[in-house]
Amino acid sequence: LVSCIVRDQNEVTVCVSKSEDVEKLSQKLSGKVDLTKYTEQPVCYVAKNYLFVYYVNHGICYWCTSNNTDQNCQRLAIQFLQKVKNELNEQLNKQSYVEEQLRLFNLKDSKVLKLMRDVEEVKEIGLENVEKLIKREGDLNDLNKQTDELNENTKLFVKSTEQLKCAICKENIKVTIILVISIICCICVCLTVVAVIFGVLFGGYKLGLSPTIGSGSSS
Repeated sequence: LVSCIVRDQNEVTVCVSKSEDVEKLSQKLSGKVDLTKYTEQPVCYVAKNYLFVYYVNHGICYWCTSNNTDQNCQRLAIQFLQKVKNELNEQLNKQSYVEEQLRLFNLKDSKVLKLMRDVEEVKEIGLENVEKLIKREGDLNDLNKQTDELNENTKLFVKSTEQLKCAICKENIKVTIILVISIICCICVCLTVVAVIFGVLFGGYKLGLSPTIGSGSSS
């Protein structure tokens, strides 16, 4: 944290900065804030490699500038401004109070930021593990679904195979019956022909007929 400014519509009440350039930049930007608009939540934005955070409360702007733009420093700046906003009116020497708070926050800055980074790292690891578990559960659900589909397809295949076997058996039975009937008909025809031939031969002998040989006859 490199600067803190508290101002109203008419004047700058408190101005604490680590450099003249930062002070000029902070005063210039904070002077453009509309003090008629109450901000329940802090306004944060980054410009020129600086992080700017401010509140507007009852026509007073509480402004903080940081030369660190990451999220952890943003949280630290918000905590600093909240403390200043809540306690400044109770202080007799507002300038000294803000200077002391700025010093204290910068002293614990490294420890706080390290702790915040550790928390963020643990949080990211936890979220990553949760995502892996969710993905694994999704993969297991997909695997179960595929297994169910495979079982269903297997049942359909077995059913189709049985139906095909039944159809083939029916066709085989039909062919066998037709073949047997055909053989029986052929045997019947053959037996009929043989019976007719034998009937003609044996019938002629019984009538005293004999086959005639030659073309002439005696008188």
